[in-house]
Amino acid sequence: MATFGLIDYDAASPEVRAIYDDIMATRHTDWINNFWQALAHDPAHLKRTWESLKAIMAPGALDPLTKELMYVAVSVTNGCAYCIASHTAAAQKAGMSAAMFAELMAVVGMANTTNRLANGYQVPIDDRFRPPAPKVGNDSEPSVATRASRTYRRRLCRKFCVGGREGAVAPVGGEIKRPGSRTVRPQCGPRLRPPPSAVVS
Repeated sequence: MATFGLIDYDAASPEVRAIYDDIMATRHTDWINNFWQALAHDPAHLKRTWESLKAIMAPGALDPLTKELMYVAVSVTNGCAYCIASHTAAAQKAGMSAAMFAELMAVVGMANTTNRLANGYQVPIDDRFRPPAPKVGNDSEPSVATRASRTYRRRLCRKFCVGGREGAVAPVGGEIKRPGSRTVRPQCGPRLRPPPSAVVS
């Protein structure tokens, strides 16, 4: 028995009836199942839960049957008898066969077994299973570490410093006018000197 009872369509407020109507229209049914009738004591919670479920279970990168199978798998793992029953029925409506259900239960049982074994043995994750580290910075904007590196400083000096000699430093704030080129302001010297914490040797 539901903790606070169930609110059927006839006893529902106009606000709740509107949600019930949307549920029936979306699911192409003419009845409201007990789960929604139990939540109807809190119309705001009912609306929030229904709208979230409607959006998540709608067709997307995963087809409706795959989503229902996943829902059944999680419900079995969590031990929710109501959700097992309701989503098994939904999966069957979406095309699940008895053979598919049997394989699903085998996968659920195996996953729960190996999950607990891995946790119990505290197995460290293999490096090959980890996603690659995100790239720092991008091609157009060097990272802080790159800007602080000696290689990057030398490259700027060769490009902008007086005479084009590596290591030659023009006065900070001075300007150089190369033949056939625009005026450039050298970035050598103290301007390239990063704080000690950012220096990469």
